[in-house]
Amino acid sequence: MIMKKNRRIAMLGCITLVSIFLAAGCEKAPDRSQNTQTEDSVSLSSEKMVSVQEAKDQIAKIKGKNIDGLQFPENFVLPTGKEAYEVKLTPWYTKDMKEMEDMIASLWNDYQKADWSSVPEDSFSRKDKPNYYAVSKQDEESGRMYSFDAGGFFCGNSMNDTELHMDRCVKQYDFEWGDTASDKDEYELQDGKLSVPEAVAYTEKQLNTYLHPFEKKQFTYKVQHLYVKKDAENGHYDYDMVIGRVYRGGVIDTCSDFYLSEGKYYPYTHCGIEIETTMCHKNSLDMISTGAECLDVASNKKYDKIISPLWAVQRIKNEIAHIGGLSFQECGLLYLLVQDNRLAKEKDQDVYQGVDDNTYLRPVWAFMTEDRGISDGMRTSDVHGTSVVVDAIDGTLYYYEGTGGY
Repeated sequence: MIMKKNRRIAMLGCITLVSIFLAAGCEKAPDRSQNTQTEDSVSLSSEKMVSVQEAKDQIAKIKGKNIDGLQFPENFVLPTGKEAYEVKLTPWYTKDMKEMEDMIASLWNDYQKADWSSVPEDSFSRKDKPNYYAVSKQDEESGRMYSFDAGGFFCGNSMNDTELHMDRCVKQYDFEWGDTASDKDEYELQDGKLSVPEAVAYTEKQLNTYLHPFEKKQFTYKVQHLYVKKDAENGHYDYDMVIGRVYRGGVIDTCSDFYLSEGKYYPYTHCGIEIETTMCHKNSLDMISTGAECLDVASNKKYDKIISPLWAVQRIKNEIAHIGGLSFQECGLLYLLVQDNRLAKEKDQDVYQGVDDNTYLRPVWAFMTEDRGISDGMRTSDVHGTSVVVDAIDGTLYYYEGTGGY
């Protein structure tokens, strides 16, 4: 699996957990594709650019359909608004260490359960970034630890056993791809029963209360994937959640880097971004990590018209020859992080390196298949197989072999 390069050294202590978080398979969610063998007669005739509302209406013509070997799911992720945006990002930065600690304390309840003033501090700096600093602390008695850096990475962790055993997952909910949960979906955590909707509501409220102003009120937050894990020794469960950002009604996908085999490359890279949490106790986050960094918006440009999804599908048909067709499981109009490919001169495809001067959120039509190249024990809902990304602003088509893990 492709892992992101040059992770911030502030992840010391948290990195073990973050790098393997949710790299596990679970009971598979209902198959969201029809997998029908019958091809449907669908007219893909459309203007290249259409309104966002017309694009939504066009999706009804292809969802659940098999069009010349291209199988589409019933559910598509679509924005709630009537516009799409190109968003220029800028590196998030703070000089205020207290600001970072206050954020950790707000989201990670166990921060209050240790005397951090008596815990020695590990600090870090970088020669290539004079304003960079990072801090890590671990309470030896309890095992609790936290770390953060000036770029907005932070992690609080109360879990002594950071290995979330891959065979523990008993159920998964992929809300991003149309799954739902009810109050009947209830599991016994370490201090009592809590339903999946209650866990989701608490987590989203925490992030939308505290992280929203921290990221300058540019984003809201939604649990996109939830994995129920069971501890065989005591019978308790915990909820591992992957949270995605939402920008003005449009979902920023939570997958990792889209990758190509060696020797293939594009001038740009595409990637999602996620926030990770684990809840072992009712209405308390036992672990939370931003995974990489916080995001800051420099500017945005609004688009009332975008690439037609029918036009995009027609282009896929015309330009991609694939024996046996493609069965797309996860599709929609999403935002991805896009930046210049720093390895293009070496004719190689780079992975996301953190926000720089040429990093954007761009709306794309994403058509992604299930990754069948890895075992169920290593597959999450954000690991995709063959994926076609069509930029919803300029219509450029990118054909990727898959996405990596978190």
